[in-house]
Amino acid sequence: MDDNRFKDYPTKRIPKVGKGTRAEAHSDYDIDDEYLSDDEQYDGDYDDDSYDTDYDTKPVPSRRASDRTKERDPLPVRRNSERRTDRTITRSRAGARHAHSYNERQHRSGRNIREKSKSAFVAVYIGLLFVAVAVSITAFVLIFQRIMDESPDLSDIIGDRDRPSISNGNNGDENGETQTPIGRPDIQNFRAMVTGIDISAPSLALLDIDTMQASEILLADDVEIFNRSGASINLSQIRIGQIMYIDYDARFPQITTIRENARAVEFRERRNVIINQDNNTITIGHEAFMYTSQTLVMHRGNRINISEISPADSVTVMTFDQRAWKIELDSSTGRLRPDNAGHITNGRITIGNQHALFLDELSEPIIVPEGPHTVLIEGDNIAPFTTTVVITHGQTIGLDLSGIQLTHATLVITTTPANAAVYVNDNRITSPTTQVEFGSHRVRVQHYGFITEERTVAVDESVTAIRIDLIEEIVTPEVANIVVFTTPSNAQIFVNNLPVGRANPSLVLELEPGTHSIIARLPGYTDTVHAATVTSGQNMTINMTLLPIIPDDPSPPTSNNQGDGEEDEPGQPLPPPPLLP
Repeated sequence: MDDNRFKDYPTKRIPKVGKGTRAEAHSDYDIDDEYLSDDEQYDGDYDDDSYDTDYDTKPVPSRRASDRTKERDPLPVRRNSERRTDRTITRSRAGARHAHSYNERQHRSGRNIREKSKSAFVAVYIGLLFVAVAVSITAFVLIFQRIMDESPDLSDIIGDRDRPSISNGNNGDENGETQTPIGRPDIQNFRAMVTGIDISAPSLALLDIDTMQASEILLADDVEIFNRSGASINLSQIRIGQIMYIDYDARFPQITTIRENARAVEFRERRNVIINQDNNTITIGHEAFMYTSQTLVMHRGNRINISEISPADSVTVMTFDQRAWKIELDSSTGRLRPDNAGHITNGRITIGNQHALFLDELSEPIIVPEGPHTVLIEGDNIAPFTTTVVITHGQTIGLDLSGIQLTHATLVITTTPANAAVYVNDNRITSPTTQVEFGSHRVRVQHYGFITEERTVAVDESVTAIRIDLIEEIVTPEVANIVVFTTPSNAQIFVNNLPVGRANPSLVLELEPGTHSIIARLPGYTDTVHAATVTSGQNMTINMTLLPIIPDDPSPPTSNNQGDGEEDEPGQPLPPPPLLP
């Protein structure tokens, strides 16, 4: 009987027999199964797409049972093998898909890394290229300046004794013939500062900055003039004080080429320049330069003394090799001194657009740029006054303010006590000094505890001072009038334990407002005490009755004179009672 229960069920993979050993050929499994790795052997998991889930609960037949089934069924059945092949193909495809996805991610990651590396490399390459270009340009500039600086000087070529005399425009022997030193070039050069320009000749007045020799040399007809950038310029564009390289023909002599020195530095329109005449230095910012007697110090085309320059002036300085060769005073300053301003209260002066200055705070003249300026004078006791002054370089101009008319006078009030309230024309003032118009004014001074004083003050001068001393007011406090009657009369009266008299038959007391203790005492009677509370101006009557003392022993009382037969005088005062608590 054929057993076909397991024909349509998936079969278990045949485990690996051994490395290099081929399993017995059978129609129910593929030849590739015996070469599966340990991880690829049957692990109980199948792809959901390769088989139906209904077979999961069915048993998997063993290898021997499958062999017996095949012996009973001679017809080859490939159905299970086909399903297993499909599963293998599906699993291989799924693995291939996972592997492809992983490889794709790795590829993208590697590509991103390569792109970033390439970008970084390009950036570094461009940076290095820029650095190389900058270094090349710097080296070229330095080499060019070195070549220019190493140009031979006139003193190095022909010496001081062979330098042509250029003060007379002639360099030759007695016959006027030009003598050129043997073996030396005809074209010679030197560095000089331009000290004068004559366009009509044309010629230049020069100062050799190496030998400090002054000279005047004619210009050749075909002279070439270049500025520091190498551009060609004409003679009218040369300025006095510029440092030039001069090429001239020693045979005539005539200047053939003029080149501006590119290393000369010009500081334009600088202020706060410090000039130290002790060590002959001029400080511009953080740099100090030497100056000599050959340094040109000029203002508007005229030479001036360097001591005339102040830190407030604006100057232009031409420097070369740590020396100042020309100092041009661009805008100079002078000084303005206000005079006779003592009568102006809180006087203020405004020059042009500058800030106002208080006149009483000025200890030195005001530094003002040269030229015309509008001056405004203001004060609390004057009308605004405007005038025009002209400031000259290095000069001090005085401004007399005594002619300014006052519109108000100054009233100074001193009081005793010092913190008394002061009223001028019924207006309270808080300062001892106030501004009032000329004429009469009513002044009142008052303070608590003092008698108020009021007076009329005539103000006819620019400054009027008065003093008012208040008199302290003596105030007598109001008292209460108390009339005390005693029964019997002639009793001694004590107020606050102090005897004040006898009530015979009455006694009038003047007591300050408050509570007072009144005691009536008479020999043979008990003391009578009354507490009276009174107010200011109150009138009160008090009747006090004294009770006789009843002795415990009916025997007559002994006298105080111890049997001398004399009795006590009734008019003698009694001792004061004990102090009340």
